[in-house]
Amino acid sequence: MFESVCLLVVLALMVFLTVRRVDVSYALVSGSVCLAVLFAVPWHTFPNGLGRALGGVVVNLGESAIDLDNLQLLGLVLFIQFLGHALKHVASLRQLIGALKALLPDRRAAMAVAPAFIGLLPMPGGALFSAPMVGELTDDLTVPSEDRTLINFWFRHIWEWVWPLYPGVLFASAIIGAPLGRLMLAQSPMTLAAVAVGTILCFRRVTLPPNDNDAAPRGTWGEFLAAVWPVLLIIVLTAALGVAKHVGAPLGLPTKTALLVALLIVNPLFLVLKRVPWREVLTLLRATVTVRICVLVYGVVTFGHVLRAYDAVEALPATFSGWGVPPLALIFFVPLIVGLLTGYMPAVVGISFPVLVPLLMRGTGADAAIHYGRSTFAYAGGFFGVLLSPVHLCLVLSREYFTADVTRVYRRLFLLVGALAVVAVGVLFLWGAVPL
Repeated sequence: MFESVCLLVVLALMVFLTVRRVDVSYALVSGSVCLAVLFAVPWHTFPNGLGRALGGVVVNLGESAIDLDNLQLLGLVLFIQFLGHALKHVASLRQLIGALKALLPDRRAAMAVAPAFIGLLPMPGGALFSAPMVGELTDDLTVPSEDRTLINFWFRHIWEWVWPLYPGVLFASAIIGAPLGRLMLAQSPMTLAAVAVGTILCFRRVTLPPNDNDAAPRGTWGEFLAAVWPVLLIIVLTAALGVAKHVGAPLGLPTKTALLVALLIVNPLFLVLKRVPWREVLTLLRATVTVRICVLVYGVVTFGHVLRAYDAVEALPATFSGWGVPPLALIFFVPLIVGLLTGYMPAVVGISFPVLVPLLMRGTGADAAIHYGRSTFAYAGGFFGVLLSPVHLCLVLSREYFTADVTRVYRRLFLLVGALAVVAVGVLFLWGAVPL
């Protein structure tokens, strides 16, 4: 009971700080420190042993900061952010939009592919890069602003279930101890379903004029590849090193390490080929390596580290059962609430997943194994909250760009999310019956 009360206090603290507009990175670190103090201090003999307990807290917080896995995660996040800034700086994204428009004369396909492809590169407010493309493709059509908003917003986020460049996927893998490739496989039905749901529901009011394809310009694959080669090279290198690891080849690497190596190769290669001056490279570095992003990664990994260090979640399943709360309700709604409040998937995973870890397992103790149906269901709850969050930057920017009515946007968005939630329930039972 004590453990559960402490966890609720910590969760309430982080939610309170987030609502009070404290940056989620600092909210996570504050929660980690509070959690460590609550579990380390021997309250039954207080104040005896207080100094030793606080010393242990400092040690645990320091160990998390220098853990090699955590440093690798920080490197991934920083290199991904840097590539996004670099692509924007040299206007490769604008070139990409033009190439997609030329190669996909069916405007409905181009409307979906533009935000989807740009979505392969996570960046704050990234939907704003594809909004002009969607706008240009629909300017001469009678498409409601709300539908244009959702086409841009929805397809921008179809990859966040599986794409390893998204920190939420990396954080989930690290927190629950799942191999990244297996987690991506488990959540892949959600990406496929998101594409299908978006295709069916987002284009219902999009009508193209007769012979519309005849008026479309023609582009070349060379133009397309010139715009997207950094992303494609990262994909190829990561896949090649991952496959080599799977077959036991000498150069094989785990997926996260392979991704880091690919970024280490592609980032400097891109700068050299684009002849970006050193002064501009330093500007890009300053925009990438910020205190906020470093604190965010530290907060995410430290919260889980502290929970494991003090066995803080071991008693949760029994406590929740005693309260009569169904485990599946907790798995879904705790991340959903955090997602609604923060609008940021890494925060959802960092705050809620460490608490839910015991509920995401089959069995207990040494026989425990990850229940990928439940982990996907938890991720789905958080992601639905993020999609519906009024503070989600991509939704805010898309709606403002197309001057859409917020009520009508949400009415349509609830339909999309509701349809995808049905799929999430199916995936829950699928991986429950067919363990990965």
